[in-house]
Amino acid sequence: MSYNPPTKPPRGVKQPRESSGLLMSVIRTLSASESNEQRDREKAKLEKEYKKSDKRLDELVSLNDEDLNQVMQSFDKISGNVLASRDKIRSVKENLIACKMLLRCKREELKKLWLEGVEQKYTLYLLEEIDKIRDVPSKITGHISKKHYLHATQLLAKSLAMSCNSLKDVGALTDVFAELRNKSKQLNSVLMNELSQQLYRIPSQQAETFRRQGSGVRGSGRAKAPLPLKKGVDIGPQTTISPSAHPDEAYSSLSEDLNNDNPEQEPERFVSILAECLALMGKLPEAVETIKVSMQIELAGVVNQTSAQLCASGMFQQGSAMLLELLSTLFDQFRAIAAAHSFAIQSLRRAAEKYKIDNRLYEVTEVWSNIQVVLEQLLENYLDMQNNSDKEMQQTEQFSEGASNDLSAFFARRKQQKPKSVPLFKFDSSAHAKSFNSPHRESAPNSLCSNTKNMVCAPDANNIIVIFIPLMKFVEEIEQATGMHPVRNPCHLRGFLKGFVDAYFIPQQQMDVATKIDQVTRASDAWKAVTSAEQTAEMNLTRPLLLSCVNVERYAEGLHRVMGALPTYAELFLAVMCGRLAIYRETCQAAYRGIVQPDAEDRKFVSVDWLNDDDISRCLKFLPNWVDLQKQRKGNKAAGVEEEHPEDIKDKNLQEAEILVRNFGGRAIHGHEILCDLAQLKRLAQLQESMEWFAFKLSEIACGLPKMKVGAPPVAVPVGEIPPMQTKNVEDLEKLAHEFEELSNTCLLILHLEIRVQCFHYLLPGGYSVKTVNGLTSCEDLEPRVLQLSRAVNIFDEALSSTVQPSKAKYVFDGLGHLISKILITSVQYTSQLDESGVKKICRNILSLQQTLASVTMSREVGLDHARHFFELFYMTPEEVLVTVMEKGPQFLELEYMNALQLLHRNRGDSPTTINEHLKRLSDIMRKANNVGVTV
Repeated sequence: MSYNPPTKPPRGVKQPRESSGLLMSVIRTLSASESNEQRDREKAKLEKEYKKSDKRLDELVSLNDEDLNQVMQSFDKISGNVLASRDKIRSVKENLIACKMLLRCKREELKKLWLEGVEQKYTLYLLEEIDKIRDVPSKITGHISKKHYLHATQLLAKSLAMSCNSLKDVGALTDVFAELRNKSKQLNSVLMNELSQQLYRIPSQQAETFRRQGSGVRGSGRAKAPLPLKKGVDIGPQTTISPSAHPDEAYSSLSEDLNNDNPEQEPERFVSILAECLALMGKLPEAVETIKVSMQIELAGVVNQTSAQLCASGMFQQGSAMLLELLSTLFDQFRAIAAAHSFAIQSLRRAAEKYKIDNRLYEVTEVWSNIQVVLEQLLENYLDMQNNSDKEMQQTEQFSEGASNDLSAFFARRKQQKPKSVPLFKFDSSAHAKSFNSPHRESAPNSLCSNTKNMVCAPDANNIIVIFIPLMKFVEEIEQATGMHPVRNPCHLRGFLKGFVDAYFIPQQQMDVATKIDQVTRASDAWKAVTSAEQTAEMNLTRPLLLSCVNVERYAEGLHRVMGALPTYAELFLAVMCGRLAIYRETCQAAYRGIVQPDAEDRKFVSVDWLNDDDISRCLKFLPNWVDLQKQRKGNKAAGVEEEHPEDIKDKNLQEAEILVRNFGGRAIHGHEILCDLAQLKRLAQLQESMEWFAFKLSEIACGLPKMKVGAPPVAVPVGEIPPMQTKNVEDLEKLAHEFEELSNTCLLILHLEIRVQCFHYLLPGGYSVKTVNGLTSCEDLEPRVLQLSRAVNIFDEALSSTVQPSKAKYVFDGLGHLISKILITSVQYTSQLDESGVKKICRNILSLQQTLASVTMSREVGLDHARHFFELFYMTPEEVLVTVMEKGPQFLELEYMNALQLLHRNRGDSPTTINEHLKRLSDIMRKANNVGVTV
C-alpha cells in the first residue's frame, strides 16, 4: 500500500472554525438560570454535544492514524539530525579555533613556503611556454601551407604578445622572436596576396570559366579546373552586382576547421577569415590602403591576362567580333570582382568593429570608379583616340561642305565658282573633349594593353559600332549599382562615351561618308560603270544599276546600321544622312541635266520641253498606263495580273496620242532636238532604274524609323532600341526618297516622250510627210525617214532591254503604234496630192513599222492596221468612201474622213462645190451613225 505523506494546506487558505456562539450562550444561560433543573438541562445538552465531538474526533483519528504516525516519525528523525548537526558545528568551530592558534605560531615559515610554491609554479609555466614557443614557427608554417590562416594568425599574435610581455627578457628566445617577426611579415604578405586572389583573380577565373562553359568557345583542356562559384553571386550576362544574400552568416559562426584541406571552398568564410586575421595582426588600415592603391593595377592585370588568353586561343577571327568577346568577358569578370569587393568590405567593417579599429574603409562605388577608368583606357587603345585626334584636326581643316556642294556642278554646262570652305564640325573645345584630359583619367596605369601583341583587334574608331550597346548596358548596371542617374548624375564612363562619339566618331563618320560619296560621284566613270552580273544577282535584281548609286546606298545603309548600333545618337546620324543625301540628290540632278542638256547653248530636247509643260506632265501622270505602272512598281501585283480589254487599251493609247498630236501643233523638230545617242539613252535609263531602286531603299529606311508622336510624353527606351525621333527629321528622309523617286519618274517620262518626239521628227519633217514635185506626188522622202524611225525604235529597244524593268520598257513602247497611226493619218492634211503608187509606198512603210514594233513589243500593233485601212481609202472614189461609211459605219473620225475626202478631190481636181457637197453628205452620215449608237 502506497503511502502519501501529509500535505500542508496552501498558504493563505484558512480552515473553517467552529462558532463559539454556542459556548457563550451556555455560559450566559448557566449564570442566569434560577433553578437546578434548568442547569441540569443545559448540562445534559452540553454533554450530548461533547459526545458528538468525541465521536467525531475518534472518527477523524481513526481515519488519519497512519498520517499522524508518519508525521511523528518524521519529526523525531529531523529533530535528531538537527541535534547531531549542532554537535558537529560546535566541534568544527572548536577545531578552527585550535588551527588558528597553531598557524599564528608558524606564520613566517608558511608565508615563505607559499611564495616558493608560487615561484615554482610560474617557473614551470614559463618553461612550458618556452617549450611551446620553440615549436610555434613550424606550426605557423604548417598552418600557412594548409591555408589555415586564422589558427596561424592567432598563434602568431599570441606568441608575439608573449615576446613583448612575459618572455621579453628570455635571451634564449631572441632568434625565435626574430623568426616570428619575419613570419609576421610573411603572413601579412600571404594574407594580402590571398585577399587579392579572392578579390580579382578567382572571381575573374570563375566568370571566364562560367562563360566558357556556357558558350563553348574554347575547350576545357586549355583552362584550369573551374573553381566553385560564390554563393548568391551570379556572374552571367544578366547578373546583379550584389554580394551574397546573407553575409552575416559567414561571419557570425567564424571558425576554422583544421581537418579541411581546402578552405577556399567557402569563399565568403575564407574572406571573413582573412579580414579577421588582418585585424588580429593590426594590419587592417594598411590592407585597406593597399587595396585602394593597387585596385587599378589589379584590374589592368585582369584586362591584360584576359586579352592575352583570347589572343592565344586562336578560335576567333581577327576583328571587332573578338573585341566584343573581350568586353563581354571583362564585364562578367568586373561584375564578379565588384561582388567580391562588396562582401570583402562588409567583412573588413565587421573585423574593424570587433577589434575597435578606427579606420575609413573604401566603398563599392570606388571599385566601380576604378573599373570605369580601366575601361576608358582600354577603349582609348581600341578606338585609336590618340591618332583620331590628330587626323580629325587635319581632316576638319581640309574638308568643307562647299567642296561637296561643288559636286552638283560636276555636270553643269558652265564652270562655277567654288564657295568658301566652312568646317562641318568642331568639338575641340567641348566639355566632352576636355573631359578626356581630366585628372581622374590621368591616374590610370599606363601599362594597360601597352603591349600590342595583346590587342585582340586593330585600333579603329569604328569599333564603337560593335561595342556601343553592350557598353551602354554595362553603364546602366554601373549607375544602378552606384546610385547615379543617367541624366542628372551620369557615371564617368557614360560621359567618356558621349565625348568620344560627339567629338570624334560623328565628325569622322560625316567626313568619311562625304569623302566616299565625293569619290564615287566624281569618278570619270561614275555615271557609266554598272554593277557586274554577279553583283546584280547577289542583290536579287534583274537589271544592273549604276555602281556609284549602289555605293552611295551602301554608305547610307552603313549610316543606318550605325544608327541601330548607336541608337542614342540616331537623330544625329539621321541628320548626317539627310545632309549627304541632299548633296547627292543635287549631283544626280546635275547628271540628269548633263544627259538631257549637254550642249553649251541654251537648248533642250523637245521631250524635256514637253515634260516641263505642266499640262502635259499632269495629263501623262493621270493616264491609265502610268497609273497601272505605278501600282506595279509599288508592289500591287493585282494591277499587273488583271488583263485589260483590247478596247480599253486602244482607248487609253488613242487618248495619249490625241494629247501629243494636239500639243505638237505642226512645228518642225530638228535633229539636235532629239536624243538619239545609244550611250546617252542607256545612261538615262540606268539613271532611272538606279534612282527608283535608291528611292525604294531610302523609303525602307524611313519606314523602319520610329516617329515621335505629337504631344506624347517622352518614354524610356531600353538600351539597344532607337528612340522615337523628331517627325520632321524622318519626314526629311521621306522627302528625299520622294525626290529621288520623282527624278526616276522624270527619266522614265523623258524616255516615254522621246521616242514619241522622234516619231513626229521622222514622220513629219518640216510639217509634211509627202511632197509634191512639179505636180507629181513624191513619197521617196518618207521611206528613208521610216527607216530612220525603225532604227531609232531598235536603238531604244537596245538601250532599254538591258537597263530597265520589262514593265517600264513596255510603258515606253506601249501605244506607239497608235501614235504613229495618228501621225500618219494626221499628215494627210499636209499632203497636196497622193496617187496610187504613193499609197502603196505608204502602206509598205506602215507594214515595215508594224514589223519593227512587233519585234520590240512581241505583239501585233493593231493601231498601224488602222492607219493602213485609212490609206486604203485612197484607192476609192469619194462616192465609194461615203457609201462605205454608210454601209459599214464610221471607222475613223469625222475630221479624218474630211481630210481624206479633200485629198481625194485634190487628186481629181474637183470643184469646191463638189467638195462641199460630199462633206455635207459625210456630216449627215456621221450624225445619223452617232444617233444609232455606232461606236467610232
